[in-house]
Amino acid sequence: MSSRHHDADDPFYVSGTRYNDRALLAHYIGPRGSHQILRTAAVSGPWETRESTDTKQKHDTRTENYRRSWMRGFYERVGVAALSGAFLIAPMWLMVLHKTLYTGLISTTGFVAVFGLTAAAFLRHPTEVVACTAAYAAVLVVFVGLTTENAAD
Repeated sequence: MSSRHHDADDPFYVSGTRYNDRALLAHYIGPRGSHQILRTAAVSGPWETRESTDTKQKHDTRTENYRRSWMRGFYERVGVAALSGAFLIAPMWLMVLHKTLYTGLISTTGFVAVFGLTAAAFLRHPTEVVACTAAYAAVLVVFVGLTTENAAD
């Protein structure tokens, strides 16, 4: 239930705006009660006039719903892995190919700034943004120290 409450078609939330839910309420409350509720209730979205075309969430089994949400999460995790890999590999290649202190500092500053903005867009709490940006900056600063130390030799 906690993972589905963000969906637009949350199967655990009964609303008068959806056709199927309105029909269910009218069946159990009755026509007089449903009209009274509909007059006094605040509408949170547009009213559906017929059954929704996307009713697979109401008819699928629990296993099919689980599999669909797992695949959606899998694709999200693969995207995050690719993005985080690019954030680590791109500055590493740049610092190895151009072994100067200014290249290391400028690329670290730029990549940490972009990483921080990306983290702020996807994470919910400011402490999470600060923690992961600081960890990312620490990795890059260590790499700057290693590449510039080897360049001085």
